[in-house]
Amino acid sequence: MNVHALAVSPSPASQNISLGSGLRSKPQKLVLVNNEKERFSLKAIFICATIFIATILSTLVINITLASIAFQKTQLEAQYQSLNQEISDMKVAIDKKNAALPKTATNLGMNQPEKLVSMNLSNGQVVGLK
Repeated sequence: MNVHALAVSPSPASQNISLGSGLRSKPQKLVLVNNEKERFSLKAIFICATIFIATILSTLVINITLASIAFQKTQLEAQYQSLNQEISDMKVAIDKKNAALPKTATNLGMNQPEKLVSMNLSNGQVVGLK
């Protein structure tokens, strides 16, 4: 709440005229007096307004950042789902090819072995033959 005090300032002409002369003196001027409390309150209001504006701006920046992160998250989730679908499709295709592999090998003239044999490459020893 701003409270202003009014003070009466005597005009220079009214100081020279005596009261009994019968001449009218010029009207006295009203002067607005600023006190220290008002200056302090204006500074406090300015500081509070500055803090308020800074808070609003920082909240806006945080909100924009969170929205950007949420948008990126949505895009990454969509890419993740797309890649998972591609992986599933590839696994189905591999399973189909693996299921057709024995038939293809038989058509090419290959026979299934009675016993599986492997070779140890480090020393050249055949493993599985007895």
